[in-house]
Amino acid sequence: MNWLAQLLGIGGEIAKARTDLKRARIEAEASAIRQAGDKEGAWEKMAADNARTSWADEFWTIILSIPLVLSFIPYLQPFVAEGFTALEGVPEWYRWSVLAAISFAFARRKLPDLGSWKRRG
Repeated sequence: MNWLAQLLGIGGEIAKARTDLKRARIEAEASAIRQAGDKEGAWEKMAADNARTSWADEFWTIILSIPLVLSFIPYLQPFVAEGFTALEGVPEWYRWSVLAAISFAFARRKLPDLGSWKRRG
């Protein structure tokens, strides 16, 4: 009977060790998530601080507004249409480069998912 008590004692220790291991994994994952959130928050704060003295977002807002405004002037409408037709031939790497520049100017860490936009067109 003594061996049965020892066996049950070892089984209890194994169960406790497994529980402690699961708890340690959960705590480690929670800590990693908190650290990632802190890093993201720090990046957002830095981007916001830099945006206060940067003209990049205003520059891209003006650039993106030009075709919109010119489209209301009948004489210039063909030029706007021709410009967009010409942009269809631009290499994909250049499109992504411009998209990245605009995205980062507006303090976004990630590029928007344009896959859904492509599927619409």
